[in-house]
Formats: sequence, C-alpha cells, structure tokens
Amino acid sequence: MRVRHLLNYIKHCKKCGIECKIISEHIVEKLAVLPLMFYVIQYVNRHTACPCCDDQIYTAQAEPSLVPNSQSTPELLAHTAIAKCSDALPLYRQSNQSQRVDCPLHRSKLDRWLIQAGLEFKPFVEVIRSIFNGSRLGGIDETRLQVIKEEGKTAYQLSRLFVRYGGPPNQRVMLVDYKSLKDQKTVDEILEPFEGEGIVCDMYSAFIAHAKKRNLLLFACTDHCRRKFVEALESVPKQERSGTVSHRIVELYKELYHVEVIAKGRSYRVIKRLRKRSRKILNKIYSIIESIKARPKTKLGQAVFYAIEHKKALFSYLDHPWAPISNIMSEHIAKKIAVVRKNMLFCYSASGAEALANIMTVVYTAELYTQHNLFDYMTVLFLELPKAETADDLEKLLPWNMSAEMVAEIVSQRPKPQLISPSQAA
Repeated sequence: MRVRHLLNYIKHCKKCGIECKIISEHIVEKLAVLPLMFYVIQYVNRHTACPCCDDQIYTAQAEPSLVPNSQSTPELLAHTAIAKCSDALPLYRQSNQSQRVDCPLHRSKLDRWLIQAGLEFKPFVEVIRSIFNGSRLGGIDETRLQVIKEEGKTAYQLSRLFVRYGGPPNQRVMLVDYKSLKDQKTVDEILEPFEGEGIVCDMYSAFIAHAKKRNLLLFACTDHCRRKFVEALESVPKQERSGTVSHRIVELYKELYHVEVIAKGRSYRVIKRLRKRSRKILNKIYSIIESIKARPKTKLGQAVFYAIEHKKALFSYLDHPWAPISNIMSEHIAKKIAVVRKNMLFCYSASGAEALANIMTVVYTAELYTQHNLFDYMTVLFLELPKAETADDLEKLLPWNMSAEMVAEIVSQRPKPQLISPSQAA
C-alpha cells in the first residue's frame, strides 16, 4: 500500500507572480507503520416477517465459531495464535500491546480462547497426523515443556513436545505432540501408526529401539554429529584452531553439505551419483576420526564417540536418495519451540499443553507453504473449520488444497475498516 503525501511547493513565481506550471515530479519513498489496530465487527442480525403470514418470522443464522459466545473473531484468533507460536510473543505481552492502543484484552481471556480453539483443532490435526503416518520417511525430535498442573507429576517434573516432519513431497506436514513422559512407551505410542520405511533422528535410545523392533531404516542426523565437532572446535582458543583435527573435520563437513546443495531438487538417479562424492568425503572424515585419541569427557572425545557409535546410521542416507542428510526441519521447529518456551515459561494445565501442541501443528505446517500469507490462511482456517462436517471438508482446508487466490478471495469478503480511500492508494 502506498499513500501520496504532497509536499508544499511553489505555486506562483516569486519574481513576476505568474502561476507556475508543473514540469515534473520527483518521488521519494519512505516506510511508515501503523500501530496494532483492533476494530469491532458489528454482526447485524435482522429479523424479517412475512406480511401475509402472521406466524412467519425469520432470523439470520449466526456465523459459527470455534469459540462460541465470545468476542473473538477469526482474525483475532489467527493473530493471537501466530504471535504466540511463530513470533514467540507470550499472551501477557500481547495483552500489553492491546492496552497501549486502548483496547485492553486480559491475558486470561486470550488464554481461554486459545485453549478452546486449540482443542477444537483436534479433528484437523488428526488429518495432518494421518498424512505423516502414511509418508515414506519421517523426522522426529523432542524438546521439553513445563506443565504446572499435571496428574501424577510435580510442577518441576518436565513434560515433552515431540516434533515430527514428513509427508509426500507436495504435502509436507509438521506435527507437534504433547506427552507427559519421555520414555520407550511414549515413543512407541507416537510412532506405532507410522507406516513408512525409515526415520531420521538424533539417535535417542528409544528411537533406535523402536526402529529395530519394527525393522525401520534408521538415519542419523548429520547436523547433530557435525555440531559436536563445531563445539569441540569452539572450545579451542581462536588463534589455535587452524589445523586442528576439529577444524579439518568441520571443513570436510562443509564439502559434504555442498554436495547436498548441488543435489537439491534433482532426480534420485542424479542424487545417487552425486552422493558417491559424499561417500569419499565421509570416508576421509572417518579416517581422521578413527585416528583421534581424545579423553572421553572432553568435547572432542564426546564428538568422536558419537560419530563412531552411530557410524552405520550416519552413512545410511548415502544408499537411499530419498533420505535427507539431516533432521534439520524437525530440529528447526524444536529450536523455535524453545524460544516460545523461554518467553512463556510454562503451560498451566495438560489441556493447555495439548491445545498449544495442536495450534503449533497447524501454524508450523502452514508456514511450510510460503505461497500463502500466514495470517490470511489462519484467518480462513478459523473461519471455515467450524463449518467442516466430514473428513473431506477438513481435507479441503489443508494448505496445499487451497490456492493463495482462494484464500485472498475469502479474506477480501471479511468486514474491515476502510483506512484510506482508493484514490489515495497507489
């Protein structure tokens, strides 16, 4: 949007007084911002009656909502969910923002709305989960979460959010699941419905055990291994790093990732051929690693132990062109959740944690589809989800089944204030 602001200019000649003629315009564009703006939508419900039939009175049908009998709208819920999960803006800060623009929204009210909406997301999340379970390969990671009021646990015993990434090439999904415990039973429960061939992970013992039990291919995250050698390198004084074994290994990892950059988007046949170079680079890396004698408790010793312990799983992606070099997508979301957690600190109840996980699933899946404006898509989702009655209705709302034009058309029909007249906008 552009707004024209006409600067004061000389209209009459200072010498003779004759009106000056405009000969050109020089436009300089500068960026401005409007503060967060809340507005009220007045839903006008008109009652009509038939002049002939005394008993025929008609009433307009109210718009369905995920949070009925509340002041929330799809726009407000979308904004709140994105600000919390994507921008890591906790609800108390959002409440402070609303107070600055003279529209105070108490944190407890926002919290109640999000929990209710998040729990109503469950059928839609189940559709997303079924897509992950039917995919060929899945990435899995986990991060902690503190839940204050949880049955059978104290406030200081941490719960977990499990992050999974998968789906067919054009139907990628990101799943976040809240679980009370991090153990073998929980991992088995999460991955039991998964019908794919393999998983990518950080080699947590429960993931390894589940893969062995079900005969799944196990791909270790190369990022996880490389990061340990980076930490070992950073533990050495800066002026002494060059030429160290950690430095040589990290440089070889750069070459390994460069091959993946070249291979991205290529056919499986081409990827398999390119990864022959990767095998040579990995062999060089391990020839150095296997010759290192380092104390087990040092950073370098820990990196060497991890690399040797999981050598087979770190090499396995080379033989499967459809497998990624790392679990970076799941790890990125786990890191994003860590930022959200750092700002909001905890969830009060188990239902709140479940609602948060559902909202994160929807927001983080939507973020994978950059053709959509995230706010517009989430607004449409909050608007249309209460109307969905069947599984087909839910599937139509998935981000790859809705075009950006369709989303924009629905949003354009929503009531909104007219900030400027069309003649003022360029």
